Amino acid sequence: MNVINPDKPDFEYLDFLKGAAILSLVLLHVFPPRVLIWLLAPLHIWQAVPALLFAAGLTATFTFSRYAGDLKAYYCHLPARIFYLYLAYLAVVLLCMGYESETMSLSALLSHLILGSKGPGGYFVSLFCQHLAIFPLLLLLRQKLGNDRIFLAICFAVSAILEFLCRYPGIGADVYRILYVRYLAVAALGAVCARGEPWPRVVTLVLAVLSFAYIALVCYFGLDFGFIPADWGFQHYPAWFYTLALVLLLKEHYRKIPFQWVVAGLGRAWTAIFLVQMWFFATVWVGLADHWILRALLAPPLCLILGWLLQRGLRFLAALRNVPITPKTAD
Repeated sequence: MNVINPDKPDFEYLDFLKGAAILSLVLLHVFPPRVLIWLLAPLHIWQAVPALLFAAGLTATFTFSRYAGDLKAYYCHLPARIFYLYLAYLAVVLLCMGYESETMSLSALLSHLILGSKGPGGYFVSLFCQHLAIFPLLLLLRQKLGNDRIFLAICFAVSAILEFLCRYPGIGADVYRILYVRYLAVAALGAVCARGEPWPRVVTLVLAVLSFAYIALVCYFGLDFGFIPADWGFQHYPAWFYTLALVLLLKEHYRKIPFQWVVAGLGRAWTAIFLVQMWFFATVWVGLADHWILRALLAPPLCLILGWLLQRGLRFLAALRNVPITPKTAD
């Protein structure tokens, strides 16, 4: 079964996948980890970031195809995209620093911008920019190899080796969390699925069951695999086949979901919603610490609506300057 036909991509599904992921991310930050475990969140909304990187792999494949493999043209446009993304991120960081009455020093500001230390998910902007810079090179490798199974084997092997090396004490948790290595393999799965599943469905199901077992052992039995960093729970390469099965399931049934067009609309504004939820959970959420029910009710609508409005504003600025910062299919 094809996930998305590369000759006629299903952008509606891609937008829906990103929308479901960003909605899950907001809900993920509403509940404390203890409750998330009880709600079996590792099997659904805690898959938000892997699903976003899967979608980013799909998107990168379409973008790479649009540039006809011309890396020079792609990298010429890349600085503008990163600049406007970081400009919006800078505004969020300054708002958070102002709320906390933090001293505005250049060193502190650069630390927040690079390490993403402000707001839930602050690391993601640095991680996503790494994806934009690195993944086209991997797609070029995929093109040269001409074999998706070998490509996936290389990506998973590289991810496993680098993850193992990240266990050394020299790499602190603040640095590890922004490294793209954790999500390289799931983005590779997204790229490969632009053509279709790289193996029969039964293989996908077997691999998904193994990933499920890994997630259960880590989250519910506290197992520490010695060759995988203990940070970030289950979110490492052995879990990505479960993510694959989940997005395949969504692909087959998303049109049956009520108001799926609303979710797809959120997907087209996912980057802005991500930035807004960082601001909300670092400021408003903290300010309402004594009113958990009120802030839990406010979080989803405020983050989603304000994020959508921010995205509209960013697109307006991009149109004025004719800069391709967030093309519809390359968010």
